[in-house]
Amino acid sequence: MHVLVADDDRDTVDTQAVLLRRRGFSVVTCTEGNDVMPLVEKYRPEVMLLDLAMPGMSGFDVAEELKENPDLRPKLLIALTGFGDNGTKEMTAQAGFDHHLVKPLHLLHLLVVLATVYTDVQVITATEG
Repeated sequence: MHVLVADDDRDTVDTQAVLLRRRGFSVVTCTEGNDVMPLVEKYRPEVMLLDLAMPGMSGFDVAEELKENPDLRPKLLIALTGFGDNGTKEMTAQAGFDHHLVKPLHLLHLLVVLATVYTDVQVITATEG
């Protein structure tokens, strides 16, 4: 499964990429909003994790662009943000995001979301710690 992780925080992007790759995912990353759509066109990710506040294009801008190009839309469009309030959650739902995850992202939460669509995703067990 191809995953695109876009966040303006390099440490966040690198950490998520390492964790996902260890679970067998193919991961492409970027830290600039303007880089997202060219990567989407090139790699056609099945899952996108988008920070809402990136330089260039925000996650909301990317979601709008994907609405205009539905053939590029991934199976799962996930907002990844530091904002967990109901207003922001409503905004992400209206923008077309399938899920709203709050930073810091716990891998277990992401795997549970992925497992709702992909039956071959294995969720971390308690023994894996």
